[in-house]
Amino acid sequence: MEGSFPVGAVVSRHGEVVATGCNHIFATGRDLAGSGLAHAEIDALRKLTTDPHDDLLLTTTLEPCPMCMGAIYVKRVGAVEFLAADPYGGACGLAPLNPLMRRYEPRLAGPDDGPAGRVAQNLVVAWLVSTGHWSATLQAFAEHDPALVHRVRNDLADELSGAAAAGAPFSDIVDLF
Repeated sequence: MEGSFPVGAVVSRHGEVVATGCNHIFATGRDLAGSGLAHAEIDALRKLTTDPHDDLLLTTTLEPCPMCMGAIYVKRVGAVEFLAADPYGGACGLAPLNPLMRRYEPRLAGPDDGPAGRVAQNLVVAWLVSTGHWSATLQAFAEHDPALVHRVRNDLADELSGAAAAGAPFSDIVDLF
C-alpha cells in the first residue's frame, strides 16, 4: 500500500477473484494516487465492466465510506463484507437515499469479530497512531473502543514495528493481536 492507509479490497464471483484494490491516497504514480479518491474499494471497482454485478461480493478490510458505498451502489455490487468497523467514516448503516440505492441495495455483512477483523482494526489504528494522520479518525476509534487505541498506543506499537522490521512472518504479527 506504499505507505498509505492500510485498507485492501477484493471483488469475487462465486469464490473466484475478479478484481483487487488497495488504498493509494498517499502514494504516487498510479491512477488517482495521492488523492482522497484513491480508496481500496474504488481501486477494485474501477477495474470492473459497466455491466450490473449483482452476483459479485466486495470484501474490504475496513467498512466502506460514503464515497465507496456510492460506488458500490452505482456498480450494483450484490454483497459487501467488511472486516473492521469504521466509527469515523463507515457508511454501511446509511439508509438508501434515492430510488437507485433502494433498487440495488447490496447485502451487508460485518464487522468480523474473529481474528481477521481484529487484525484489520489493529492495523488501521496502528497506522493512525504511527503516522499522526487524521486525528479526528483516531479520536473516533478511541471513542468507539478506548481499550483498542490504548493498547495499540502503549503496548503494540513497538512490538509491531519490531516484528515488521525483523521480517517476521505475517502469522507471527497476527499473534500480536
